[in-house]
Amino acid sequence: TASEQYEDSYLSELTDNIFLEGDTPSYGDAKLSGYNSDTTVIIDLGDDRSRLYQFEVSYLSTMVAGIAPLNRCRISYSDTNDKETKWTAAGNVVKPDYIENSMQKATLTLEEPIDARYVRFQLYKSSAWL
Repeated sequence: TASEQYEDSYLSELTDNIFLEGDTPSYGDAKLSGYNSDTTVIIDLGDDRSRLYQFEVSYLSTMVAGIAPLNRCRISYSDTNDKETKWTAAGNVVKPDYIENSMQKATLTLEEPIDARYVRFQLYKSSAWL
């Protein structure tokens, strides 16, 4: 589930697995969340999960109104989530070639699966908005 610190109606939008599709996605679409600073999202999988090997982040690919595709997204993981948590780096997502005014997915596929309860997505912007 998502956390109260994220703009996420009913604690479901960031984790509902709905990928905004269509011919003309827009930054005004209520299905999208926007951030004007680098953002960290931590997903609690509920309990320890095994054989995690692929992670995706979707984003609006446009150069309008100060919005730009993410600069990069770093993935890390842990079995705990408190002040003493030591996150283990999994890697950075690989972005596809830029396609204007579309929804795109960046993916990290690991060579070896990992076990974790928490997955952290550190999203870095490349313009005023992400």
